[in-house]
Amino acid sequence: MNDQDLRTALHRDAELVGAPSPDLLDQLVQRRQHQRRQRAGIVSAVAAVVVIAAGIPVGSSLLARSDGGPAGPTTVEVTPSVTPEVTPTPAVTPAPTPEATPTPTPQATPTPTSTAASRTNPPSPYWARTASAR
Repeated sequence: MNDQDLRTALHRDAELVGAPSPDLLDQLVQRRQHQRRQRAGIVSAVAAVVVIAAGIPVGSSLLARSDGGPAGPTTVEVTPSVTPEVTPTPAVTPAPTPEATPTPTPQATPTPTSTAASRTNPPSPYWARTASAR
C-alpha cells in the first residue's frame, strides 16, 4: 500500500467516527468530582468505624466501674488523739412522776390460720406454674 491509500483510509475512518462531543470537558470534570466525593465518603466511613471501635472498650470500662459500691479496706492507720481524756461528770436525771407513766395497752395477737396457711402452701416455682398452664 502506498501513502495515498493510507491517507484515504484514515480520512474515511475519521468521518465514520464523527466529531467529539462538545461537553467532553464537562463530563471529565463531573467524573473527577464524583471520584473525590466517593473517596471522601469512604474516608469518613472508615473514620467512623475507628471511632466506634475505640469507643466500645472505653464505654464498657466506664460501665463496669462501680461508684456506688462499698469501699474496700483502708490502709491508713488510726492515730491516737493528742488531747488528754477528760472524765465526764455524772448527769442527774429526775425521777419520773407517777402521772407521767403511760398505761400499757394490750397488743393484737396474730391469727394462727394466716401463719399456718403460709407454712403449708409455699409459693410454687416458676417452672411448675408454666408447666401446669400448658
